[in-house]
Amino acid sequence: MIRRRIQMLLDRLFPARCSDAGANLRRAAELHALSALELENAARKQERRVEDMRVTVDAAERRVEHRNRQIATLNALLERDR
Repeated sequence: MIRRRIQMLLDRLFPARCSDAGANLRRAAELHALSALELENAARKQERRVEDMRVTVDAAERRVEHRNRQIATLNALLERDR
């Protein structure tokens, strides 16, 4: 869909009757636009991965804190019973 929009825009900017140099320029513009889109998509994907890792790390830290509290409670009970 995005590729089609880019193609329509490029068709308006560079009509089919243009010379070989114009066709080359059109192709370069198309490649540039596609590269820019790919870079944006890759950046968004990387941001999502980083956010997912943050959520995972936060959850792991909460589990560790919970287990540490459990261990401390059990240790206190053991000490009391001795």
